[in-house]
Amino acid sequence: MTRWQELPLRPHGQPWPGLNTRRGFLSRGDGALDDGSINAVIEREDVLMKRRGLVRGLDEYFGGPVCGLFKYTDQCGREWLIVADEFGIGIRQPFVVPVFETSDAYPQDSFSGTGAPSSLLWRNTARYTQSADTLVLVSGAAATAAVQTPSSFAMRWFKDAGQASYQVRVQFTYSSLVTVRQRAAVVIRGAGDLSLGALIQGDLEFTQGGTYRARLWHRRDDGTYRELAFRDVPAPAQGSGFFTLRYSQDVATQQFIAGISVVANGGVTVDFDAPTITAIEDADLGLTSAIALDVSAGASGPAILAVDGGPL
Repeated sequence: MTRWQELPLRPHGQPWPGLNTRRGFLSRGDGALDDGSINAVIEREDVLMKRRGLVRGLDEYFGGPVCGLFKYTDQCGREWLIVADEFGIGIRQPFVVPVFETSDAYPQDSFSGTGAPSSLLWRNTARYTQSADTLVLVSGAAATAAVQTPSSFAMRWFKDAGQASYQVRVQFTYSSLVTVRQRAAVVIRGAGDLSLGALIQGDLEFTQGGTYRARLWHRRDDGTYRELAFRDVPAPAQGSGFFTLRYSQDVATQQFIAGISVVANGGVTVDFDAPTITAIEDADLGLTSAIALDVSAGASGPAILAVDGGPL
């Protein structure tokens, strides 16, 4: 008579084969589920983008919870991932690990189309309109003779910056038919709707046949402005190009430095940094970003063709 001998899948005192999803680690190959477990427990903080190595190469969505991830190397040396979710098991071979390129935490817009700027991306847009794929002032927009562009003119990006050290760049153009002062401005490290609090601001002023000057401002928490630095852009700079405002926060060395870069058509480049502000002043800054246009008279002239930003 045949005598059957029972062989358990899990020998006594040994772990179950599988994946320990309690701590978000890939399987070591010896199994790691706790004795007595019924369902794997996935921590809320355990997301695929935080895992190292091959898992970051999975560029797809799953219909439900990912319950198991197993790495397998075949006899040809190729690595595969076995992905178990609540619906079944799939085999994946990631070829390219996704590379971070852009983030919506920083302004990104080419102002394509006509009409009002996107209300999904921008706040305080009543002063501006899109025309011929550029951002311009609406007819009747208020002019100002103020020394710096008023924060109430700023069109704010919808989301706070993802890092304290970042930059925002605009591609600008000024009208050759306007003789009054034209100005494009960039604001970074502001707070809220920019009506109160500290911020870093860069103004690029252009007067037809006159001065062409980049000015760097620090608005303190009490609302007073201090000019950190300025530079004149020499001839033969034309009335168009790229204007970048940046801010670098280095807590280790206690260096908190704002800077400006101007690349004007005509082959002229001006790049400069201001002296560091204090750690207390840095702590007053926020993460709001914005852009603005203004003129000293009338309501036409400057335009922004595109804006982009990102971490330093």
